[in-house]
Amino acid sequence: MTEFAAALALLFMCFFVPLMDLGILPIRWLLAQELIQSYARQLSLCETYSQALAKLQADPSLETKLIRIGGVKPLNMKCRLIASTVRAIPKMEFIAEKPGELTNDWLPNGRNAPISYVMQVSVDCEIQPMFLVRLPGIDDPDHPNKGKVPGLNGPVPLTVAASASWENLGRNPVSKNFYVNE
Repeated sequence: MTEFAAALALLFMCFFVPLMDLGILPIRWLLAQELIQSYARQLSLCETYSQALAKLQADPSLETKLIRIGGVKPLNMKCRLIASTVRAIPKMEFIAEKPGELTNDWLPNGRNAPISYVMQVSVDCEIQPMFLVRLPGIDDPDHPNKGKVPGLNGPVPLTVAASASWENLGRNPVSKNFYVNE
């Protein structure tokens, strides 16, 4: 009976705890992915690209929602507009990090038309395991990141990205510029 209790405790600590850690990581990743996807969709519905970037900078709701999942720590958020050709072979892409970066060739009536515009939101984050397991010989208090096993005794660093098609391909009636480049 004594050996059975020790074997059961060893089985629980060496098998079930790491298994639960590895089971919770995909769930947290899926929840983060869904939140970022819905936020990318909201940004793609903005009138101009500069409004989408301003909304990302001013509105902390995405970061707050990711933190409320529990175990997800957002580090860096980026928003990019990706313009890609539809019919050209090979496919060409232009990535705009700021408003006004699209050249005349990459506008809806440009030389590369027809063009597909996609709003991409990417978040660098750390996903914590459910239980942190102290491993003998690996945990060093002098060097906190040395010897960390992601998902077992440390967070898993990853980038979660989502994209949505840009909706507004019209022109501003006042400035005559395309909304996608403002």
